[in-house]
Amino acid sequence: MCQTLVSQVSPPFSQMAQMGSASATSYVPQISGPSLHEIPFEVLDMITEHLSQNDLVSFSCLSRSIRHLCNLKLYKNILVIDDSAAENTITHHNTDSYTYLPVSHLRQFTSYLTPGNFKLIRKIVIHSQSNFIVHDYSMLYSKFYSLWDQTPNHNLTLINFDIGNLRHYQSFNQFVFNNSTAFIEDESVSRPVNFKINNLRNWIVFNFEELLELPYNRNLQELDIFIENESLFNSTTLTSNVVPPKLLLNLATIQGLYLNSPISTAMFLNYFKSATTEQPYPVPITHNLTKLSITSSHTHWYESKLSFDLMAKVIDFNKLEQLELKLNCLHHDCNCITEFFSKLQNSVHEPKLKKLILINYKSNNLKQNLYQFNTLLTSPGFLSKFELLESLYLNINDFIRLDTATNHPILFSVEQLIRSVSCLPRLNELIIPDFFNNWLVNLPQFFKKIDHNEDQRTKSYFDVLLNECNCNHCSQTRHLFTSLSNYDSNNNYKHEFKKSMASFSSSYAFPTTTITIENNKSTISFLNYLISKLKQQFKYLNQNLFSINSIINSNDKPFVKNNDLVDYNTLFLHNCLYKLVDLFKAANPSIKSINLGGVLLEYDGQDQFKAPYTR
Repeated sequence: MCQTLVSQVSPPFSQMAQMGSASATSYVPQISGPSLHEIPFEVLDMITEHLSQNDLVSFSCLSRSIRHLCNLKLYKNILVIDDSAAENTITHHNTDSYTYLPVSHLRQFTSYLTPGNFKLIRKIVIHSQSNFIVHDYSMLYSKFYSLWDQTPNHNLTLINFDIGNLRHYQSFNQFVFNNSTAFIEDESVSRPVNFKINNLRNWIVFNFEELLELPYNRNLQELDIFIENESLFNSTTLTSNVVPPKLLLNLATIQGLYLNSPISTAMFLNYFKSATTEQPYPVPITHNLTKLSITSSHTHWYESKLSFDLMAKVIDFNKLEQLELKLNCLHHDCNCITEFFSKLQNSVHEPKLKKLILINYKSNNLKQNLYQFNTLLTSPGFLSKFELLESLYLNINDFIRLDTATNHPILFSVEQLIRSVSCLPRLNELIIPDFFNNWLVNLPQFFKKIDHNEDQRTKSYFDVLLNECNCNHCSQTRHLFTSLSNYDSNNNYKHEFKKSMASFSSSYAFPTTTITIENNKSTISFLNYLISKLKQQFKYLNQNLFSINSIINSNDKPFVKNNDLVDYNTLFLHNCLYKLVDLFKAANPSIKSINLGGVLLEYDGQDQFKAPYTR
């Protein structure tokens, strides 16, 4: 009998373990009316669709059939998270709901896995992070490997975003491959003992030799290539320039390719630039690829300039539905980013692109690099070729902090972005994580232009964001803002509040007069603190973004909601963000979700804002 998933729920784990071995009928409450067995399966299935993780665990106690129905939901997609995240309010914006498993419960979960509930697992994503203590997932790996003996054809996806663990231990596919291969001394070759590695739908490799050794896997859906060491670019010596047929088959099979470092991209392109094949192969190689993540940094150290022409020999850009570009350029006299994007637009004839992600790799602040991105953003035809686009993610300058002098060498045009968005009839999601940097500081000039107030002086971004609305809520929040910024200043800007901001608010006596927040060191510091807290809500989206992570897989990442920020978000919205969001919505009525630097606004079916924000 399948046992219920271990998690931080009631009843406690020891009782849940007993449920898996005891007679299920002993847990059925004595109630009058129709028996549970008389309720149609379809109705029970509809009930489970509306139950939370805790409720599913409780509901599973009623009978064996209901337990199996609940386990189908609980085991399907599992997200391993940090214990600290498990204590917060977590929401998920994916139709495939996830069961959240705190990393401290992983060992218990592993020990109670059986062939029955193992077969229910479709995907497990590890999002816990190794900091001072490196997590070891070898027990989980070993259990999965042994369970495949009893369920030999069960395919699953295991994604590990714990970069600290990956740097110290093996990836799961490395573990499986090493345990599935035996070295024959007489022949001096390695031969497979079994093909359990072909039960994995995703692989991650850390060098090119490993990529060439892996067998053909007809179940392979996604391939991550993560090579960190720059010295490998010139030191890697391949025994042959002939591309192995199994590699060509794997590339023709995969649906997602993630080149997660500049070295990965450079080595991948350089290999196919010089490699040959035993037989002519079709160009491009990737026939089924719909998701592509490219990471490139044009430096002075190796052949790092991104070539669209070379990439197009491997990738069919016309078939891509999701594209992530993590790029930067360190040269002062180069336009490689704009050239790549221009060739991309000119090459696609019937584009299928639904999701575009544009990221300044490591938020490089070099002026020429930012200028190239700004040239893209202000180009009239920036997105004109991608009419099927449904999701747009722009993160160009995430490391800049606001200051009193507004020292931003390049301001991104909000007006031009609204024009670009207006050309995308299917766009329903817009995400701008760096909104409170180069975008916000441009907002006063933009509002002045559309309001036709050319004779008035341009207000500061600080006043536009904080001091425009005089409603009771905003006045009270400004009082609280000033008090907390003064408290933080007196505490040497440690951001160590003895109470949460919400509890401070509940005990604070608000004056009846309206005040204006002054633009000074303490208030700017507190504003930057709030902005950082807003971004931390998307910690699973952004952590390890410049190593193993990808925004393409954002559906595998939860949203950690911080209720302490609602009042401040409302202050930002009342003062200027509602006005800006209305302009986006007027330009493109299809938009259903806008995320401005962590302030997430979602529309319901009647185009009204979802809670907690209302007009």
